[in-house]
Amino acid sequence: MTDGANLNLPGAANITTAADDFAFVYAETTTLFKVLYFKVDGTAVVVSGSAAFPAGTSMLFQQTAAPTGWTKQTMHNNKAIRLQSGTVVTGGAVNFSTVFGTGKATDSHTLTSGESAAHTHVVADVSTGTQSSGAGTDLRTGTGTASGSAGGGGGHAHNLSNFNLQFVDFIIADKD
Repeated sequence: MTDGANLNLPGAANITTAADDFAFVYAETTTLFKVLYFKVDGTAVVVSGSAAFPAGTSMLFQQTAAPTGWTKQTMHNNKAIRLQSGTVVTGGAVNFSTVFGTGKATDSHTLTSGESAAHTHVVADVSTGTQSSGAGTDLRTGTGTASGSAGGGGGHAHNLSNFNLQFVDFIIADKD
């Protein structure tokens, strides 16, 4: 659409467009398309006749109250939206603010020897063995000695200091 142009619809329902206006167009059938147009100030331009939304249609609105002719649903509060191509359902047990609020901590966990990678610590002991000299060179050979154990065996946790996800609130409203 071009700013200042006309959106020509069937039945002489023409709309003069402006910058930042937007429209929702959806297919009712393969040959019938419906339009809901919003002016930049948020005013809905409702096209009557075949382009109007049928009663019971649910839609998202980024505003606190449902527009005239729509009823706000109140059963879904503090939830996320999941897009679905199949049968729509609701689910989950924990609300949005609890999952995505600030500061999260994990449970403490101590690694077991089975979770640690297999490894050894070897230190060459050069204080034992033989010493040879010749032409000013000091050569020593030694035996390998394992080091002592390290680590305290305590647990640890991974804290997420800021999981405060940005969001935009919407309501769901049904067409009267």
